[in-house]
Amino acid sequence: MPATLFRAAMKRAPDGLDGVLHLAQAFNMSLTATAIRLVTLTDLPVAIIMSKGDRILWSRLSDELKEFPGVTRPERNAPIPMRSATFAFNQDPENVQHNHRIESEGGASDWLGAPSNLDCVEEVFGLGKV
Repeated sequence: MPATLFRAAMKRAPDGLDGVLHLAQAFNMSLTATAIRLVTLTDLPVAIIMSKGDRILWSRLSDELKEFPGVTRPERNAPIPMRSATFAFNQDPENVQHNHRIESEGGASDWLGAPSNLDCVEEVFGLGKV
């Protein structure tokens, strides 16, 4: 997707996961491809983390998020933080298989090694069988 078209659509899209869902539908893209494109083009502090079971498959951080002191990208095959909404969500395979969704507010330190005063919104969406 050309960056100029995608950036223009991002400005009109909602924030967060709702924006990813909106953009994926608008551009007929997969949710994963849309999320990756968004994180590479946004000027907001955003992280996308793909997980399965109790492990991280991959992650991407926006350039804006990388600017925060102490922030590190979650590594492939690292365990999902046990205090995270994602960890609780992944305990029930039905959540993933039936595209359930949850949102939770918390600290970014569990995921990103960030200072404990850096808050974040964790949005979790089951992509079905991966």
